[in-house]
Amino acid sequence: VRPMGAARADLVDRNGQLLAADLLHYGLYIDPREIWDSQETRCALFANLPDLTPQRLERALHAGRRTYVLGGLTPELRAKVHDLGLPGVSFEPEEKRVYPLGYTAAHLVGFADTGGEGLAGAEAALNEEIRGAAASQGSVPLSIDLRIQAALEDELYKAVAQFHPKGAVGVVVNVHTGEILGLANFPTFDPNRPGAASLDARQNKAANAIYEMGSTFKGFTVATGLDTGVATPSSTFDATHPFYVGKRPIT
Repeated sequence: VRPMGAARADLVDRNGQLLAADLLHYGLYIDPREIWDSQETRCALFANLPDLTPQRLERALHAGRRTYVLGGLTPELRAKVHDLGLPGVSFEPEEKRVYPLGYTAAHLVGFADTGGEGLAGAEAALNEEIRGAAASQGSVPLSIDLRIQAALEDELYKAVAQFHPKGAVGVVVNVHTGEILGLANFPTFDPNRPGAASLDARQNKAANAIYEMGSTFKGFTVATGLDTGVATPSSTFDATHPFYVGKRPIT
């Protein structure tokens, strides 16, 4: 039986390429009342579950009732532990959100928590649509094209390797529609393990950095001036005094 309460639809790019999906995993439970040999249980579980901590296991062994111990077990790992034949050890199905492309488009895709709620990126912005589409087993497409995204990230990371900046941003936009075809940030993170990344790495600088990319848009200002006839290639402007927008001076 697949759990449906926290289910989320697949996120895909504009061509249907997978960005995020729910995969069936399992939670491990322990009922100490059914355990015959506590030491055998400890040794067997620690040998097969590297993410299991002694504190969590000891809590379960002394709880006096059936207790949730560890989640996110793949079907293969679940079968491996099940085949140990340990009394008092059981499993329940659960959905786990996975991001098969890892760092690719991480800031745009975002991530969701274990309860099935989107916390960042498209996972948060389109949370209700994604939850709703799961009921009909549909998918939610984003505007990005993974081919463009991969090329953009390649160019961005080459520039980072050459110039060693603290942060970098790249965006590819369809100028006719405003669609975002690719969006990349440095530093980046793995949405499968967002807790392992710093706040700076998780920040989508293209969307919510403190400072606007002023120099990037000087080209648009020049182009507008030339296109409207306000300026020519030989025009000069006196920038020795501040320019006022309302009460705010720009020097």
